Amino acid sequence: MPVPHFTSHDLRRTVATRLVEIGVPYETVAAVLGHEVGGTHVRILMRHYVRTELLEQKYAALGAWDARLREILAGSGPQPKLISSAMNSVPELMRLT
Repeated sequence: MPVPHFTSHDLRRTVATRLVEIGVPYETVAAVLGHEVGGTHVRILMRHYVRTELLEQKYAALGAWDARLREILAGSGPQPKLISSAMNSVPELMRLT
């Protein structure tokens, strides 16, 4: 299904937004997306001294996202609604809250 003006970043934005909405901490969302967080000193600390990939946190965050998507697809849980009626050309998954 062709969608005008759609990029892969649209999916990244949607996932990041929805993860925050379901209570995933910003630091974990950043890790899931492959971004660094914090000021210069924190980034230097993380890059040079902290040796973790936050795998457990990423796994939990993506598990929560999977559960939310399954709720949406099953029609259970909070009912999805459009973010904006002007977004009719945006894929259904991206319009759901």
